[in-house]
Amino acid sequence: WHDKCFKCAECKNSLVAESFGAKDDKLYCSDCWDENFAPKCTACKGPFKAGSMKLTWNAGEWHKDCFKCVGCEKVIGQEAFHPHEEKPFCEPCWEEEFSIKCTKCVKPIKQGGVTYKLEPYHKECFGCFECKNSLAGQRFTLKEEKPICGDCFGTHYAHKCFDCGEAITGMGGNRYIIFEDSHWHTNCFKCQECDCSL
Repeated sequence: WHDKCFKCAECKNSLVAESFGAKDDKLYCSDCWDENFAPKCTACKGPFKAGSMKLTWNAGEWHKDCFKCVGCEKVIGQEAFHPHEEKPFCEPCWEEEFSIKCTKCVKPIKQGGVTYKLEPYHKECFGCFECKNSLAGQRFTLKEEKPICGDCFGTHYAHKCFDCGEAITGMGGNRYIIFEDSHWHTNCFKCQECDCSL
């Protein structure tokens, strides 16, 4: 080749001391090669330059900075993401849009949680309406359709045993007796004379 003849078939720039590629017996400078023959980014349609990072997902290819969350446009790059209907979502957007939310605080439930009356709660959000302590994994009862722990129910709402004065909660399968508008634990309902169980 003469120096003046060694040029790109597309832009006609000299290829002397330049990188180039060949296709169908034609020579192309690196820019024309990339524009005509290099794979293209799904998002920006720009070519992948030699040595550049290419992310592949769901039959598409992206430059690292072009792979973005469809919710907030934040660059996902190589970070974890959640696909939804063949679209990528960053963790915060996916949680906001699609995760199960707590009935009480309306924030996403990331792990664990409890379900009460078919409604999801964080463990720490499902609590006694009196003392606010968590009821997850604890025995509880209801007062006016609201969950309440046994201690609060006994302190604030339960009938008191006529004999011992302690709360009658009925928790844990304990039975009790009602006689003439008074309440007794079953083991407290006994004869005043001989102490025999009635």
